[in-house]
Amino acid sequence: LVICCRGNLKPLKKMVKRLGISDCVDFIIPDFDLLELLPAADLLLYPARNETSGIAPLEAIASGVPVLASPNHGWDHIVQEAGSIVLPSPFKRENLISALRVLLITPERIDDMKRQAVEYANTADFYRRSEFAANAITGADK
Repeated sequence: LVICCRGNLKPLKKMVKRLGISDCVDFIIPDFDLLELLPAADLLLYPARNETSGIAPLEAIASGVPVLASPNHGWDHIVQEAGSIVLPSPFKRENLISALRVLLITPERIDDMKRQAVEYANTADFYRRSEFAANAITGADK
């Protein structure tokens, strides 16, 4: 497992040590473009508690990486359209653990999600969303 974040890693490192899985976990503090790492990933686990502007799920899907996310990141509809999983609201740790367990014991499900993410990434327009939003607000799209 590779955990990549810029935040405070102390609590995560303590938990990993307490669980006895230190040999199976690597922590990376990115000093590079995270988009270079995404294509090597099997899954983006995104259990945000209160995040409405994070674009990590979009970046993952655009890179063909499936997502398992909480319902608190603002991109639920895109994650679902791309064949990935958005957990029920309100967020419950048990739901995350259950969904992750299913994915880990059925790798073909992750393969299917990856295929769907790639298909979505190949057909979605990630680059003109602000233009569409501005047109919708101003009525210019009518």
